[in-house]
Amino acid sequence: MLNSKHVKVWFLISGFLAAGVPLFARQPVPDFEPVWIRVGDSYGKVDKERKSASVEVAEFSPDQTLIAAGAKRGGNVTCWTIDGRKLWDKKHKADPEREVEVITWTRDSEFVLSGGENHRVNVWSAVKGVKIKTLMHRASIDGMRMSYDGSLLACGTEAGEIVIWDTSHPDPNKWPDDPLAVLYQGPDKDRPHGGQEHSDVNSIDWTKDDRFLVTAGRNAVVKRWDVGRLLKDEPALVQSYEGFQSSIKSVRISPDQKFIAAGGQNSPDAAFYVWDYESGNILAHINVPHFNKIEAVEFTPDGRFLITGGNEGSGYNSRKGIPEYRYMQGFGEIRVYSTEDNFALVHREHVFRQEYFQFTQDGARLLSSHEDGTLRFWRVEYTNKPINVFANINIDSKRYFYPSKQFVQGVKLYRDSERVITEIPDYLQNHWFIQPDLADHDEKDQDFLSFDLRVPSTLYVAYDPRAERHPNWLLDWTAIHEVVEIDTSDGQNDVDHLRLFANYFPAGRVELGGNRTRPARGAELNYIIIGRKGRHIIRFK
Repeated sequence: MLNSKHVKVWFLISGFLAAGVPLFARQPVPDFEPVWIRVGDSYGKVDKERKSASVEVAEFSPDQTLIAAGAKRGGNVTCWTIDGRKLWDKKHKADPEREVEVITWTRDSEFVLSGGENHRVNVWSAVKGVKIKTLMHRASIDGMRMSYDGSLLACGTEAGEIVIWDTSHPDPNKWPDDPLAVLYQGPDKDRPHGGQEHSDVNSIDWTKDDRFLVTAGRNAVVKRWDVGRLLKDEPALVQSYEGFQSSIKSVRISPDQKFIAAGGQNSPDAAFYVWDYESGNILAHINVPHFNKIEAVEFTPDGRFLITGGNEGSGYNSRKGIPEYRYMQGFGEIRVYSTEDNFALVHREHVFRQEYFQFTQDGARLLSSHEDGTLRFWRVEYTNKPINVFANINIDSKRYFYPSKQFVQGVKLYRDSERVITEIPDYLQNHWFIQPDLADHDEKDQDFLSFDLRVPSTLYVAYDPRAERHPNWLLDWTAIHEVVEIDTSDGQNDVDHLRLFANYFPAGRVELGGNRTRPARGAELNYIIIGRKGRHIIRFK
């Protein structure tokens, strides 16, 4: 149930969307341009379901020259250069399972640490990939984070414990084999509505002064610990942050130490919470409809935005009668929320199902890992003015040209009709579309419409939902669940929405067929094309 603060956040978001106001108009927001994709799990394949193949985590080295990643099904630990060149690939050799759950680095960037289902943390040479040290525990390692000064390593386990190791010596071979201290997060059975599974500690974060440690996991509670008290063998628990109903997958402290955010499973939808760091009061509780869980939360380095990632469940859009069984198709999203605007949703990015995030220190690059067994490298640009990706629009054998317009509520759908757009997905708000003539809906030519793309872009086709068959040129586009809603007040239109399809194109010339190119049948409204810079939806086959 939402309290008054939750309602305030929801009404703020929904009010802006209903009014057609682009939320990012107030301030530049992060836009993510893909640079490269690499397969990090030996069972993975780009944009494909491969059972349990997944890259669970990927992190930059502190000097930001290297990347380390941990895989699930293959048990791979890999190290890459920042331009995507693989340096080495080793097996964690987990027993009884191969899963690598967590990765972290020593602060000098000399060593990579991996933890997983075999109850141990392996320490690897970053340059050669040679294993030089193992720290053993009695349960699987699910969360791990090195302190900012590098002197302490905190590991969360499937036994519900937080194990603290002394890592102050620059040579890992001289780290003590026994832990310095052990904390207890709490049992799974104590979470709201109870539980019957092990008590994983899934995520750990440190304050930048290393004074406090924040932990979260399956018992649905975030806890903050005073490390100084812990090392003196005094009661160390400072604050508990409550409200979650089920397992928490990720927890992060904002750079300015004002907020704590956590994401995970909830009922009936996935959700994330934001608390006031000092008081523990809930500042935002936002459910993410259709999502099974939020796997990752992360603040931008300047603290102005919170991003979340996860994967969708299955469901059905009863209002539009549109199936949404996309969990097995790998659907996920990066969602961006403004910390300066009551955590209003300001940007969405379609990606393959998300596992983990990390920004570079300047916020200009983002690393993400995914359930298809890949890690992905993004360039982050801050913008509030979507560019017009279209140029040189040409209509075959016609004496006129289609214009391009900004895609917002209230704009005319066609040049020769009074039908207007009444609702669009927020991630397309204010981008550009090619405004056609409704009179051309009978066109059958294979090369009817052509145009130049100024930059690599994702194109969206909004097509008549009454179509019994689609044209050949549209068959390899990805059908997505969102729609473009249109005005029906002219009495001549008996449908109130167009279905969306998406495809990615490099910069250059694009040619598309007419609305009724073979074997199309049933469509009476002409399609429209919306363009967005970058790869904003992945093709699932």
